[in-house]
Amino acid sequence: MLETAYFNTPNIPFEMRYPQALRMALKLSLPCKIHTRSLSASVIPEKFTLRPYQEAAIASVMDALNRPKHPKSRLGVSSPTGSGKTRMFVELARRLSESKPGKVLVIVNGIELASQAYDAFVSGWPSASVEMDQSASVATGDADVTIATFQTLIRPGRMSKYDPADFKLLLVDEAHHAAARSYVDILAHFDPSIHGEQDSVTGSKVPIVGFSATFSRHDSLALGKVFEEIVFHKDFLDMIKERWLSNVTFTTVKTDIDLSQVKISERTNDYTVTSLSPILNTPSVRRVVLAAYLDKCSDRRSTLIFCADLKHVHNLTADFRDAGIDARFIHSGTPPKERVKILRDFKEYRYPVLLNCAVLTEGADIPNIDCILLCRPTRSRNLFSQMIGRGMRVAQGKTECKILDVAASLDKVGDISAAPSLEGLDMTEFDRVDSKAVEGDVKNDLSEHPLFKEENEQNIVPHADYITFTDFDDPRALFESLKNKHSDNVYNQSQNAWVDCRGGFYVLSCQQAGDLRIEHTGEGKYTASHKPTNVPLQDAKRVGLAPFRRPITLVHDVDFKLAIRASDKLATEKLMRGKAALIRRDAPWRRAPATKSQLDALTKRLKGGFNTDLLKGEAADMITKLMNGYKKRAEKQQKQALKEVKISEKKRRHSVQVGPLV
Repeated sequence: MLETAYFNTPNIPFEMRYPQALRMALKLSLPCKIHTRSLSASVIPEKFTLRPYQEAAIASVMDALNRPKHPKSRLGVSSPTGSGKTRMFVELARRLSESKPGKVLVIVNGIELASQAYDAFVSGWPSASVEMDQSASVATGDADVTIATFQTLIRPGRMSKYDPADFKLLLVDEAHHAAARSYVDILAHFDPSIHGEQDSVTGSKVPIVGFSATFSRHDSLALGKVFEEIVFHKDFLDMIKERWLSNVTFTTVKTDIDLSQVKISERTNDYTVTSLSPILNTPSVRRVVLAAYLDKCSDRRSTLIFCADLKHVHNLTADFRDAGIDARFIHSGTPPKERVKILRDFKEYRYPVLLNCAVLTEGADIPNIDCILLCRPTRSRNLFSQMIGRGMRVAQGKTECKILDVAASLDKVGDISAAPSLEGLDMTEFDRVDSKAVEGDVKNDLSEHPLFKEENEQNIVPHADYITFTDFDDPRALFESLKNKHSDNVYNQSQNAWVDCRGGFYVLSCQQAGDLRIEHTGEGKYTASHKPTNVPLQDAKRVGLAPFRRPITLVHDVDFKLAIRASDKLATEKLMRGKAALIRRDAPWRRAPATKSQLDALTKRLKGGFNTDLLKGEAADMITKLMNGYKKRAEKQQKQALKEVKISEKKRRHSVQVGPLV
């Protein structure tokens, strides 16, 4: 008996209906047995030749699933772009099938990734039946392996065919997305404990294994809500050293372009595209990009350029063509058939420059890319890693990939070689804790202040008057220097008015909603907490809360960047929702003269002896410092510094030096 399944949906373009492995056979009218399973005879699967680290990753997952004591069922595998993650999860699924019956569901984040996964399963596990569940292509749910986009699975009715009891494995590609609510709801269908529930009828707990090059989230949400343990991690710098990935060199392009007034999204903590475009899509800035390419990259065969938005793509492509460079572009609206041809021609070196916006950050497998221009600045370590990862695949004749950072992203993201983490902020905890105390209570007359208004974006269009190139040939040394530069610099990490209270203690005042605090706990680790404002006794009785509020820990023993991001996210999305602009460093109210009540408070605490010509923001910061032990910590640090000077001087006096005695 032979089971065969084909996609035959006329209203879906040919290139989207049929993954790459099928297209040539279909166009040539050749017999095609892909997506076929023989039920009458066993078929020996084609085995991949795995690299050592791929074998180690699969072994780590199998060991964690089969531990005699405390086995884990929700696991993460962290491996960089270009390391062959798709190959790993195909082989993991195939090997698991040898000992455990059941189906496999693979969740991906887009049609390109779905197509790649489909091809990988068909070639790597030919004895298995494989289906695609994507948009109008509806899977039966009966195949050994189903590849589904999460956008399809969240549609009403699309999950009903997937009975958790029938599945032995759930694979999540680009698993850093998994903390998003839509993903969590899908995964909880297979493991109710993700929602804190237990399936008492079936006891269902399907193993979930996520693969990602960036196992963290820039929005600080906790991946630990979905995954229990990262069982394998391979650093991209180590893979470059071992020659599994292409070497990369970096060139930063410094100009006088000012991004300080670009709006930052409260949801993603990254620049908003609508604010970036007026800054980047100007003739002078585009000339900088073209000049940088001609100076540093004109000898490269395959250059990929990341732009801010569609207009930026169109205008920059026109500039390159006007300069005699064959440049082409794709974007989300490019017709699928045209998109396939553009990418195929780029892979075949038919033209040297390809521009895109928000298309090729994930799932683009183009090994010949030997140069990347980052013309779209980002504060997100994940997005930055995804963009430069497009050039890290090894290809014949390729010795390195040059990364041109035209938008100063390196200064914003810092060390992208940091270890993966499941730590982060679980926002659901704060849906319950503070809703009564905070809702409707964040009020401040500053919101009516005439200075409190949006900045006029039309006044910040830049003119790039100079360019400075800085070359970095050693990526490891570059990221080590960035790690030291960004380690605990609160100004680099946040746009909010954090106050350094000395001794590794930082405070962000959220007005009536209380304070956010970050405290150094040793060895480069920090703990972030929220200290709610105490509630008046009468109000406390009315809402059923204790009047004295205890601090609530947000994240514990994490790096400084994550502590800041988690705190900022809680501030903007919960504590100061709708009024987050009030806590920014550049809030207009901070530039008004200090009030009499502020000066009176400072006079009372400092007994005079301070400059009374203060702005509101300066006075507010001074009060925050005094209320949070700044003076005591400063005195302690000063005493410690004097002590160290005395010890050093004593050692110098008692040291023995070779030479004539005086």
